[in-house]
Amino acid sequence: MPEGGNWKDLLKAAGEGDVEKARYHIAAGVDPNFQHAEYFTAPIFEAIRNRHLELVKILVDEGGANPALIEELTDDTTIEVALASRSFDILDYLNTKVPLDQRHESRRVLVTEGISGTGKELVSGLLLKGHSVFFLTEKSEDEANAAKKILCKTIGNPKLEFIVGDLDSIYKVRQVADMVRRDGPSLNTVIHNACLWPTKRILNDDGLEVSFMINYLARHILNSELMPLLEQNGPSRIVYVAPEIGEYTKPDLSDTPYGKDFHWRNTFLKTLACGSASFWNAAQEVRDKSVTITMVKFGRPHHAIRKSSANCCTGCLLGFAKYVWPDTENEVDAAVWLAEANQVKAFHGKMFSSKQEEISSTATMPLPKEWEQWTRDFLSRSDIR
Repeated sequence: MPEGGNWKDLLKAAGEGDVEKARYHIAAGVDPNFQHAEYFTAPIFEAIRNRHLELVKILVDEGGANPALIEELTDDTTIEVALASRSFDILDYLNTKVPLDQRHESRRVLVTEGISGTGKELVSGLLLKGHSVFFLTEKSEDEANAAKKILCKTIGNPKLEFIVGDLDSIYKVRQVADMVRRDGPSLNTVIHNACLWPTKRILNDDGLEVSFMINYLARHILNSELMPLLEQNGPSRIVYVAPEIGEYTKPDLSDTPYGKDFHWRNTFLKTLACGSASFWNAAQEVRDKSVTITMVKFGRPHHAIRKSSANCCTGCLLGFAKYVWPDTENEVDAAVWLAEANQVKAFHGKMFSSKQEEISSTATMPLPKEWEQWTRDFLSRSDIR
C-alpha cells in the first residue's frame, strides 16, 4: 500500500462519514476494493451500512470502488447490503452503477386497503424490499397522510403514496382506476387485499350487497380497467389475497349479489367463493399475456370486519374470529414474495399458503358461465359511464 495512505483509516472514515479523510486516503492511492484478512470487508460496505450516500459516491466515482463488489464476510453484494441496512437512497444510486443483470428490480405496487391490518403489513414488507408502493384507503386524507409519514419514518423508504377512495360501488371503483392511471402510470403490480366480512346487510347504490361488491366485483372491474396499463408495463403481476377460513359456501346467482340470502357468516363465505373463483377465471383469460396472476391465502379474517358494517354482535364475532384464527408472524411474506419473485411466471394460476406452499387447484373452481354472463350484463347495464 502506498506511503501516506492507510486502508484501515479509509475503512473507519467510510463508516464515520468522514469525507475529507476518505478523499485523503483515496488520493494517496489506497485501494477501496481491498478486503483485509482481519475484516473480510471493504470501505464501501461500511459506508452503505452506516447510510453515508456521499461516501459511497466518493468511493465509486472518485476512488474506483467496484459498485458490484461482493463482501467476503457475508457473500452479499452491495445491493443486498443496501437493502438489509435500509439504505434506500444508496440502493437507488447503486442501481445506476451496477450491471443491468445485477440491479434491484423495484416494482410499482398498488395495495388495496393498505392502512391497517394485513394491508399495513403488506405495505411495510414491500417498502422494506425497496419497492415503490401506493395504497388505497377509505380513511380520510389526514389519516392516510399520517400513516404514510409514520411508515416512511419507521422504514426509511420514502417511495410511498396513497389514494383515498373506496371499492363499495361500481362508480367508486372506476374512480379509483382513474386515479391509479393518473398517479401511477408505471404501475406493474396489483395486490387485491381489500376484503369485507359484513355483519349486517348493506346495499350499495347499484343495489348490490357490499361484501359481494368488494370481495368479487371490485376486483373484476379493477383488473379490467388496469389491464392495459399492466400489459404496457409488463411483465406485471396481480396477486389475490384471501383469508384462510376453511370451506367456502356456494353462492346463489339470483340471491347472493343482492344480499337476499344474507347471513352473518355464510355471506362472507359465499362472496369469498366468488372472489376465489374469479381469480381462476382471470388467470385463464390472461394466460398468454405479460401479466401473471396468483393467489395467496392466509388467516386473520377478523381484519375484514369493519365498523361501517358492524352491529351489536360484532364484538363477539371479532373475539371469536381472533380466537379461531389468531395472528401469526410473517403471514404476509408470501404475498410480498409473489409480488417480486423472479420465477413468478411459473406460478401463473396457482394458489399458495402463507408458508409459500402451493395449494391444490381443486380448492378453487371457475365460476359457472352464467356468472360470467351476469357480470358482463350487469356492468353493461350500468349507466355510470
